[in-house]
Amino acid sequence: KGNMLAYGLTYEASVQMEEGKESLETFAIDIRFADGSEVPVFYFPYTFSAKRQPAFGEMFAVRRDHHGTD
Repeated sequence: KGNMLAYGLTYEASVQMEEGKESLETFAIDIRFADGSEVPVFYFPYTFSAKRQPAFGEMFAVRRDHHGTD
C-alpha cells in the first residue's frame, strides 16, 4: 500500500578499519528509507569474555560507497 517509510536490517559483519589490522566483529544496522534518504551504516563492535559474556565497544558509522556514482 506504500505505507512503509523505512526498514532496517541487522546482521553480523567483520570490519577491517585499516589495512594490515585485525577485523572487528560487529553487529551492523543498515537503515533504508522509502524516499531514498541515506544514512550511514552503523556498526556495534563486540567481543566475548572467557565466561561467554558479551562486551560491546564504541559504536561507529560508515558512509555508503556508491562506487563512483553521484
